[in-house]
Amino acid sequence: MISKFLNITNRINWDFAFLTLAVILVNIPYWHPHFFPIHDTLEIFNFFYFFYNHYFFHGDMPQWLPYMTYGLPANFFQFRNIDPTHYLFMLLGSSFELSAPL
Repeated sequence: MISKFLNITNRINWDFAFLTLAVILVNIPYWHPHFFPIHDTLEIFNFFYFFYNHYFFHGDMPQWLPYMTYGLPANFFQFRNIDPTHYLFMLLGSSFELSAPL
């Protein structure tokens, strides 16, 4: 029985185990239910929210972002921040008439 345990401990990759533990410890603060992202995730969410609301209430995609530096065309931000899954959720949300799909 002890020889089986020794064989198992010899096969453990201690470098991988240490790195896995380090990654888990670093990410513990992000598991909190009240974590609010203040980085790229928030930007993507804001653009999705803006594009979805405009699509839901007006029936087309916005062509202009009036509140960004005195107004900007929306094409670049739509291309950069909205991906095919966002379009799918926009379509599903509007077909079920959901005002807040997330």
